[in-house]
Amino acid sequence: MWFRVLILSLLGALTLAGLTGCGDHEDLVILTEQLPNGRVGVAYGFVLEVEGDADEFVLVAGTLPPGIDFSIDGEFGGIPTEAGSFTFTVEAIDISRGFVEDRTSKGFSLVIEE
Repeated sequence: MWFRVLILSLLGALTLAGLTGCGDHEDLVILTEQLPNGRVGVAYGFVLEVEGDADEFVLVAGTLPPGIDFSIDGEFGGIPTEAGSFTFTVEAIDISRGFVEDRTSKGFSLVIEE
């Protein structure tokens, strides 16, 4: 019985301290449907559009075109050095108080022309 009271007390304290999720956050959605094509040797830049609070972005699968980087801010940038179609998946992450609150991923194809 005392164990149950202790757990309930701790849960109440965590809630009062604001350490548990409140469930009123907006769902995280990557709105960008398609990336614009790039051209070999020409500077490329594009920022993903999201709905919700994305604190960071990561590349989780696939390969970016050589010369193109993807930042933690959801921005593609660089000067592509090779033509082709490159397929990859990115993830947007919402972090609240040091914990992952929400995450979503989306696949893209980036075409680099000669």
